[in-house]
Amino acid sequence: MPEAGDNVTILDYAQAIWHQTPGAVKTFLTAAIGALFGAWVTSRSQKKKEIVAELRALRAAQALCFAVVNKALAIKSQHVRSLKENFDSVFAAFTDYQRNPQGTFNANLDLQTLSQTTFATPALEKTLFEKCFLGGRSIATVVALCESADDLKRTIDLRNELTKEFRGKAPTGHLEKLSFYLGLPSGGGQDTRWKDCVHALYAQTDDCIFFGRQLGDRIIEAEHALRANYRWRYRLPGKKIGPPNWDIAKKAGLIPPDSNYRDWVKGFKKELTATERIKARLTSLFYRVWAE
Repeated sequence: MPEAGDNVTILDYAQAIWHQTPGAVKTFLTAAIGALFGAWVTSRSQKKKEIVAELRALRAAQALCFAVVNKALAIKSQHVRSLKENFDSVFAAFTDYQRNPQGTFNANLDLQTLSQTTFATPALEKTLFEKCFLGGRSIATVVALCESADDLKRTIDLRNELTKEFRGKAPTGHLEKLSFYLGLPSGGGQDTRWKDCVHALYAQTDDCIFFGRQLGDRIIEAEHALRANYRWRYRLPGKKIGPPNWDIAKKAGLIPPDSNYRDWVKGFKKELTATERIKARLTSLFYRVWAE
């Protein structure tokens, strides 16, 4: 054992103590340190696998989300927008005709059936809920998107049923046909199913587009945040998810304005970044100290 007056270091003391330690204790300590180190390595490896799995799930979810929005954009571009424009045009023209009913009113009624479609929302929902950690707003957006897609599919079925009913039991008079098509009072009654269906198709398609884009943004934010939290601990594969390009859809007028969903967005508080949270805490602490 080194003397106190000798020029020794802590390492010398540690070596001396280790040499004087009984062999059984050395064996136990060596095994314990080895077990702890092995457990740490295993835990680190398992944690990295979990992070990589979630990153891959988020990337897959973003691709599924893009597919849902792209499908809704295609439906709106190919069918729903022209159907809504035709309805609005006939309605406006017939309103003008009623103010000055001269001659015979003729209109081209859009009675086409719509092909039913499928969305990737079941796979998207399963991926996000089972393999990813989501905040409250993201979960609400997933639910809103899935419900919008299901509602749109049901409305397409209703539209096709009404088309079949109209063709099978079409009103005899031209004005009766217009009344059914436009949802106007006729013969003491009023059937607004066709009118409501047209408006529902347009609104639900826009809902799919809006909530799909909102969810895509939340997924990208979650992926970037996950990488930022663990990039110094692990060497993570792949690159950050980039945002999709919606310029073509915007130029075509297919993207609904965010102002239509202002009330829905207002239902959520803004999620602060780490820097904003620290700033808020420091500001609160400053005012508290100042008040004292």
